[in-house]
Amino acid sequence: MAYDYVNNEAILGHDKPTGFIEPPVIGFVDLATGAFEERTGLGLGVINGIAVHSEGGILCTDTSFDSAIQFFNLSDFSGINVLLPDAEPGKSTGSGGDIEFDPINKLFLVAQAFSHGSLTAGSSIHVYDAAGNLVESIDGLNFQGGDTSSPSKSR
Repeated sequence: MAYDYVNNEAILGHDKPTGFIEPPVIGFVDLATGAFEERTGLGLGVINGIAVHSEGGILCTDTSFDSAIQFFNLSDFSGINVLLPDAEPGKSTGSGGDIEFDPINKLFLVAQAFSHGSLTAGSSIHVYDAAGNLVESIDGLNFQGGDTSSPSKSR
């Protein structure tokens, strides 16, 4: 869930209740009126992470099945689907996890439990601008529990 303070909306990501892997559904709840709207997102599978750049009107999600992240313009819900670095389409080990928005630098930070889709390469944080361009990757991390972005304790 993400909070868009400009539009006073809660933005919810979920998958469709189906046996097939499909694009996720994104729900928008107007917190002033209670109105609810659903839109079909991009990518395939469950939304693992979601963050919003309220002032810029940009929503960022990541999906579980296709190792991709999505960037949506909230004014018209146009969007792009971008594979994470070195990800292979359809290989879910490279999917992203938590997403956070850095309001100072106007960047999205995407946690990836298995760097570049490899089970042995550690974890990464990928930094994207609001247009969906990769700015940098911070590799060599080790997130405990797979999708969480908490550093593990050294032993």
